[in-house]
Amino acid sequence: MGWVSNAIDRDATIRVLPDIAEAFGGLYQSLWTQSHLPAGILELCRLRLAQLHQCAVEMQRHDSEVPVEKRENLARWNMDSRFSDAERGCLAFTEVYAMDAQALTDEQAAAVKTHFGDAGLVLLVEALGIFDGMTRLSLLWQLPARVESRADGLTEDRVAMIEDNFRDSALGEREKLILAFTDQFLSEPGGLSEELKSELMAVFSSEELVHLSLALAHFSGFSRCAVSLGGMPADLPVMEISLPQ
Repeated sequence: MGWVSNAIDRDATIRVLPDIAEAFGGLYQSLWTQSHLPAGILELCRLRLAQLHQCAVEMQRHDSEVPVEKRENLARWNMDSRFSDAERGCLAFTEVYAMDAQALTDEQAAAVKTHFGDAGLVLLVEALGIFDGMTRLSLLWQLPARVESRADGLTEDRVAMIEDNFRDSALGEREKLILAFTDQFLSEPGGLSEELKSELMAVFSSEELVHLSLALAHFSGFSRCAVSLGGMPADLPVMEISLPQ
């Protein structure tokens, strides 16, 4: 829960004020049913804002359906052929909006209007204002992100994909980056490339990277202890470790 109420998420926190919550809920839902801009593109823009603000709880939110591969590769939308020209135009506009709204250019606005007209551009601007405000509120209220675990899809089949060719597997982009970071930690911790560093910083928050780093140090240290005390057993037990919220 956040510190301003006992609520565990943004919607529940706003419901502390029932009249305002009802009015805002109607406005927010209308973004996903209007006809000027596809809901899927709005969701990509909302998620990209959450990434740029490093807001995990907003990244976990699902307001409209988006293909998994696009969610996982969103940080590299400008290099991924799976993103359409219309999506690229809106995402480029979103990134500049998030960093400095006054820096938006006529060319960036035109890239949105080419696909969705004046009404689509106005809708995008209004939606970004709401998304940006809600993301900042989630951060301000310190709403907790959900901890992913076996219950959230970590199956034995996915564990089996953790091999040397994991980059070509069906694992998600975050999972692949975690494995690449782990390989770096084990093989050459002082040789982290600028490319991998940039990829990690685009997808994970500073808190997540520190948490992951400490976990790797912990896991590696105790694994070495086990080996030094008599080796690893043939069959390792399955362990579930509680993570801090």
